[in-house]
Amino acid sequence: MEHALLVTRAADLAHWEARYTRLYLGHDLCARLLPGPAACDEVARFARARGVRLTFVTPLADSLALGTIRTLLARLAAGDVLDEAVVNDYGVLGLVARDYPGLALAAGRALSFANPLGDTTALADLGVRRVEYDLELLLRLGAMAAPDGGLPWAAYYPHAVVNCSRYCPTAGASGRPPGIQPCRKECRATPPLRVSIDPRLCAYAGVPRTRAIVLKGNSLLATAPLDPACLAPLGLSRLIYEPELPV
Repeated sequence: MEHALLVTRAADLAHWEARYTRLYLGHDLCARLLPGPAACDEVARFARARGVRLTFVTPLADSLALGTIRTLLARLAAGDVLDEAVVNDYGVLGLVARDYPGLALAAGRALSFANPLGDTTALADLGVRRVEYDLELLLRLGAMAAPDGGLPWAAYYPHAVVNCSRYCPTAGASGRPPGIQPCRKECRATPPLRVSIDPRLCAYAGVPRTRAIVLKGNSLLATAPLDPACLAPLGLSRLIYEPELPV
């Protein structure tokens, strides 16, 4: 099983350890939080210096976000460490498959959330080589291992996505009127807010109702410690450590 570190900004590189053999860079929940060009360059240099490969993680995307993704992909692909992209949007999947056929494709946790442990034939037909989930979701669904002939699994820990939305309630955290507001990245400076949610949503996301749920940015998130004993039955191809809440 391969171990990877997910970084959403260059400062997250402080969490690097020798056990990691791959770097994930990007954001799968909010396009406004994708790293800028300078951060992409710094992370690419870090990966090159350590002889590891780079995966670019992309979120759900509107037309503005597609432009950002195109720009960052072109910048990273011009180097020699990027060999893979994680997509959470079918439009982005088509973009990467068309413009960067040499990159391996993985279906991210936001894309696979809608059909957990479902048939992956359609994804495979689109060129996807791996499906990624939250580890918490796989455990709560009683998953054992990817079925024979199916796409291999990867999992994120310790944070799990309960729900995310294009609407960001944190955008009004600076005292602006409630409602849809331009993004000023208030989520970066706003502490997570513990919330109570409908138990049915917890069940759908595979998160125990006893788990603390927090609102951060546009997402509801839960965190659970890793129990190494739970990993063997899953047969994961890759385990992705997310050192910070993904917002």
